[in-house]
Amino acid sequence: MGFLHDASMANDPHSFPPVTGLIARLIGPVAGIALAAIAAAPTLGAEPPSVRNWIFTPDGSARVRYEFLSGRYARGFDGSDRIVQTQLRAGFRASAGPLSLRLEALDGGNFMPEPDSEAGPEPRTSAELINAFASLSLASGKLRVDVGRFTFDLGSRRLIAESGTSNFPARFEGARAIWTPEQSLVFTAFETRVGRRDLQTVIGAHPLPARPDQSLRGLHAAWTPTGSPVEGQVYWIQLGEPGGRHLDTHGLRVRRAPHPGGLDADVEVMLQSGRAVSASQRVPVRAYGLDVQAGYTFDQPWRTRLAAHYIFASGNDAADEGRIGRFNPLFGSRSSTFGGGGGGALFGPLDRENIAAAGLSADARREAWRVTLRYFNVRLASASDRWRRADLHDPSGASGRAIGDLADLRLDREWLDGRLRARLGAAVLYKDRFARTAPDAPGSRVSAGLYVEMRVRY
Repeated sequence: MGFLHDASMANDPHSFPPVTGLIARLIGPVAGIALAAIAAAPTLGAEPPSVRNWIFTPDGSARVRYEFLSGRYARGFDGSDRIVQTQLRAGFRASAGPLSLRLEALDGGNFMPEPDSEAGPEPRTSAELINAFASLSLASGKLRVDVGRFTFDLGSRRLIAESGTSNFPARFEGARAIWTPEQSLVFTAFETRVGRRDLQTVIGAHPLPARPDQSLRGLHAAWTPTGSPVEGQVYWIQLGEPGGRHLDTHGLRVRRAPHPGGLDADVEVMLQSGRAVSASQRVPVRAYGLDVQAGYTFDQPWRTRLAAHYIFASGNDAADEGRIGRFNPLFGSRSSTFGGGGGGALFGPLDRENIAAAGLSADARREAWRVTLRYFNVRLASASDRWRRADLHDPSGASGRAIGDLADLRLDREWLDGRLRARLGAAVLYKDRFARTAPDAPGSRVSAGLYVEMRVRY
């Protein structure tokens, strides 16, 4: 898979280095982490690590996914598309007293694409170490410090999430500290560089330059008062680029978790400010996002939860010259918000950017079965700004704001205590005015995606 590299792809800007280059890149980080752990052991009062006192726990997963898309929605594409994705994740955790190591490699591949596939016209493979970090547990286990390369979830996962489906997940290189002074209070701080592969990203028919160097830092606090079912979260996240964007995102979240026989709610407000580059000039950024949902879980064997949702992320308004109002979704999860089809390689029309979506969802699970249904009516927050996932833009606003109606259905079945899972899903976007009449919009009225997936964990 990813360790097999076709020589004919050597000069392809979308291809990846052969295995020799991959190993060379990994030797430094792995060796550095191991040496740091050994050097730190005596100062922590722990016996220097050796083969005898390390406890090794291997883990991993293998996944195969087939996707089919008809009636494509992105600019420059018509007809249907398909792809077969493979993903192998393998790693281990090793611990010795207060020290631990985490190593995990991901080997992914895209196969059987159409000649004009949005995922690229030829098979693609990738292989890299996505987690390689050392952890120190201090203060009787109340403080944990991670140093190295890692993926992670933050809070609601709407702005930073570890992708379980992407073959190209965002990973971060730096340090993270998690402090739990008491059971009801958790603080997280991180200072990282965003590590992404140096390849071009394709949106529509237009290749975009590789993502520039980025830094990501932040603070997050979560508090659940003793005896209360309500949790509060506050956070600050800063994304920086040398000579480019400098975004500060401040957020507040209040949540009552779902529970049988009761109401739940989740409200998150996100404010974004800073500066970005537009037309070679640095301009201020003033953007915001809102996510509101309320639900009820029935106290019955299927534990069915019904919920109402409203999602808003601001866009650029033609009247606001000299200012950027488009919200940046950072590294958040799309599939957890818009459904299982949204996390695929082909079908994923929505993101938390220039969007106003209202919808309903139903989630039922019993033993090894789970059924999830979501529906959203989707509009642009600003008619004069872009629909990024489709690369469609009408600066005049004459095409209106209505993207369409999105329905997503997912069926899961598990075996072997969840280690083996089969997933069948379908998603349909019934296009409205903007999706059909914006400049260069594809002629289809309906976009439909189907996917089948098998995953095994070990």
